[in-house]
Amino acid sequence: MKILLNELRNFIDLNNISIETIIKTLNSLAYEVEFYQRIHNLKSKSFIKLAKVISCKKHPNADRLSICVIKTEEKDYQVICGAKNIKEGQTVIHALPGAIVNNFKLARKKIRGILSDGMILSLQEILDLKRSIIENSEKENIFVLDNRISLKNNIFELLKLDDYLIDITILPDRVYANSYQFLANEIAAYLNLELIKNKNDLLLKFDPIINLKLKKEDLILEKDAIAVALSEISLKNKGKAKTPFEIKLLLYVNDIKPQNNILDLIYYFKLIYGLSIYPINKFTKYHFDGEKINDKINIFESDPFKNFSEYPEEIMLIAFASEKKKNVVIEESIANFFGKQNSKGTEFSQVSLLELFLIYAKKYDYLKSYSDVLIKNKKENDFTNNNKEIILPEDYLKNYVGEKINLINLKEKLKILGFDYLSEKQTWKIPNYRFDVKEKQDLIEEIIRYYGIENIKGQKYPVTKEFIKIESNKYFIEKVTALLTSYGFNEAKNYSLINKQEFDAYNLWDIKNPILLNKKYTLTNNILRNSLLKGLLNSHNLNYKNNFEDIRLFEFANIYFSTKEDDFKLAFALIFDDKIAYKFKNEEQNQQKSPLLIGDKIIKEIFKIIGLKTDQKYLVYKELKTKTDLFNQNQAVEIYYNRNLVAYFGELSHKVLRAKKYIRLDKIKARLYYLEML
Repeated sequence: MKILLNELRNFIDLNNISIETIIKTLNSLAYEVEFYQRIHNLKSKSFIKLAKVISCKKHPNADRLSICVIKTEEKDYQVICGAKNIKEGQTVIHALPGAIVNNFKLARKKIRGILSDGMILSLQEILDLKRSIIENSEKENIFVLDNRISLKNNIFELLKLDDYLIDITILPDRVYANSYQFLANEIAAYLNLELIKNKNDLLLKFDPIINLKLKKEDLILEKDAIAVALSEISLKNKGKAKTPFEIKLLLYVNDIKPQNNILDLIYYFKLIYGLSIYPINKFTKYHFDGEKINDKINIFESDPFKNFSEYPEEIMLIAFASEKKKNVVIEESIANFFGKQNSKGTEFSQVSLLELFLIYAKKYDYLKSYSDVLIKNKKENDFTNNNKEIILPEDYLKNYVGEKINLINLKEKLKILGFDYLSEKQTWKIPNYRFDVKEKQDLIEEIIRYYGIENIKGQKYPVTKEFIKIESNKYFIEKVTALLTSYGFNEAKNYSLINKQEFDAYNLWDIKNPILLNKKYTLTNNILRNSLLKGLLNSHNLNYKNNFEDIRLFEFANIYFSTKEDDFKLAFALIFDDKIAYKFKNEEQNQQKSPLLIGDKIIKEIFKIIGLKTDQKYLVYKELKTKTDLFNQNQAVEIYYNRNLVAYFGELSHKVLRAKKYIRLDKIKARLYYLEML
């Protein structure tokens, strides 16, 4: 997800918070910040000015060029322009000679024999956008602003172009946070900031101006797990009013192509609040196909509007909510964007969501008229309503963390997120949207996240030795990470604790005795892991369940052999399916797609990083004679170096994967491969 810092400011006061602090906070909250940068593509800002087109005539030596005289606040300039939409009287953006656009420094020069002072900019040149997502009307055109805008304005302040774009990865277990609203809540809780009431939360009087033709009895609901709210609207100019630039900007940075004002606002709402409003045909008696299969409800069979650019003048808007106790997922086939919507995890009931949407639509002058909101099977879905409790005694928390945590300030932080602590019962009430917080360990992880791991004093872990620091392996880890990242792999980080059943089932290295936590820790997972296989399988499964494709994961971690002081190893493992096809430098024309061949490539490159030799005298692959319960014997090998077993690589057994219910291999039509090496 790509977020704009200025949009977050609508929810929290960030005036005294640096961008570096925001980035550190997002990383601390377990969001992976891929990059952050200014959103515009312009350097030497003092050379970028607002200008008025004074005159425009055809270039005598080029049919597709125009000679324009433009006026900035300071002086007039002559500019040669190739845009189709350029004309006299427009307010445009002028890049003077000396400006740097797309890393190219502009100079005063002749174009077909006539001098040009810089250029007039298009939207693509301003924001460095993909051509495919730019509106058709903007592709060959310069960017035109409202003629009423004064030329004294600073263009970067006017269009908020000095904003920061932050690209974050939201992990599959935190999909509830795929909106500005929830990100703002978490940042506010972490940094002890006050939330700002929505600036658009205006008073809008709902006087039904038109009668709703679709009645309650016409809404056919197959199941009672969902609720609906509807409003009938009549659009001005058949929805052809322009979408404000502030909304377009948010769509553009998320690679969404603007289409029309209502659909653009729907996309905008999805990004800001994490929920969708849907347009439907008001002249159709509507039947909701609510057949409940695997906690999924297919709402729409087909798109009611084949061409979104041609909206009818009158349409219905509809919003959904689910029962607090049910985790209904709505298939979003109607608009074919953002995959699925988890209807839990919102501060809105379906009614208030739809009302706020109408407030925005009225604010931007889209509506000719609108009706009151009709509700059927009303279900409040406030994210602060709790439906799950976890008992977490303070002594238990102290023993687990290694020190006493002051819950006074912490509970106020977590209250922003909908958590509530009942001190007399030593019980935490969990908000219904946090389906990832299932047991004590999950809750403790959340507590430590907001308490700040840097605030916990270093203490020995309650086993026979400390978790070691792996500084000596830093070079190796950095180099291998860079290698795998270049191949499209993502790093996973899993719990270092497993249970006895998992210890026995995934024992690659024939470790005899599990290493247990102190007996006072009564946890289900109380054994230091002896392989990275279980953790990566869980990570792969989580990604698969959330419909991610081409899943490639790797992990570095220690695995433990016995209670001897030095009997642990830094292990490295990766997991992927056989749909991948890498392009190796010297094999562009004859790509080798076999997972075993790809594994051989990666293994040899890793050995080179370590400084080991890869010829057959040292590195040998042998037929798999053990672990046939975990691997497909015909598609797996044992890897030896100097006659010592150092790794396993191969296809994981279909029988094991099906038995453990990790993945439906018949669904993904792929085989799962795993490498673990010491």
